[in-house]
Amino acid sequence: SKGFEQPDMNIYNELLIGIAKEAGKEKDADPSSIGNDNEGNTSIVGGSESDSLKPLHKVALQILYEMEMLSRQPTAQTYNSVISACMKEGEWDEAARVAEKAASLSSDGVAM
Repeated sequence: SKGFEQPDMNIYNELLIGIAKEAGKEKDADPSSIGNDNEGNTSIVGGSESDSLKPLHKVALQILYEMEMLSRQPTAQTYNSVISACMKEGEWDEAARVAEKAASLSSDGVAM
């Protein structure tokens, strides 16, 4: 039997595109269906810490970090999706940090 294979760039990028599309939607949801814990995490299913969801921009940043740790070269689409998720969640500093990183890699001759 074949073991688990690491996701390829297409899988990572499709996942990040989906996250970017969903980011920020919690702000438009019915307030009675959303719970917030003390750390600012949002949950659609309830308000307790045990069922709270990680903010989507943090998920996108974690995926980007994972790609880097696995020596996967992020593409322009990768960075754009992470930046979009951060911006939709109102995390402007994080978006700027990712944009600066993408720009520095682009100036180093990395294909963007």
